[in-house]
Amino acid sequence: MSSERVPYGEGKARLLAAAAEWMAEHGSLAGLTLRALAAAAGVSHNAIYRHYGSVEDMSMDLAADFVQQLRQGLADARATLKPGEAPTRAVVGWLFDFALQHPAHFKAAQMTRQGPPGAARDLLESHLDEVRRDMQTQLMQKGMLPSISAADLETALAIIIEHTFTLCIRCIEAPQQREALLVRAEQGFTWVLSGAALTAATGNLPKPGP
Repeated sequence: MSSERVPYGEGKARLLAAAAEWMAEHGSLAGLTLRALAAAAGVSHNAIYRHYGSVEDMSMDLAADFVQQLRQGLADARATLKPGEAPTRAVVGWLFDFALQHPAHFKAAQMTRQGPPGAARDLLESHLDEVRRDMQTQLMQKGMLPSISAADLETALAIIIEHTFTLCIRCIEAPQQREALLVRAEQGFTWVLSGAALTAATGNLPKPGP
């Protein structure tokens, strides 16, 4: 793509999209330079320095941009739920569509989470904790969560989110399986919360290791 003059905000969006594509293809940002990123995004290699001083700076923005979109979209999807309506289909349905519309961004985020420790991974995990807290607050307000301790509920929701994100990757790889994967997500949501409620009621909780 040849470089061209583009509006400030559009140029930044192009850079983030190009970085996500690079990471999805190569598995990390290793080997990527700002000059190569500018070329891939079709912006002037001089203009990139108006946005970022290094690839590391850009990786932080990539993580933050991904979770900002994710957090707002999920919150909006949960807000549409009617009383008594199971949240999984509407909310995870939105998440699947988001993943299908932004496959490179989604894969890049997952690779960051699974990659070596660093500032971008810490930032991403911190923001995903906020996604979990949003989920907990909104679903509790709608009476959709069992009456268990806050710690047990936090663990259960973290397991559900991890399972759902794995299903998102599968949806990206096989979009024709979207409906079947939604059923899997519904099962995971129900089974994890039911199991958490049962173990809390019986006191049959796993004992901590040594």
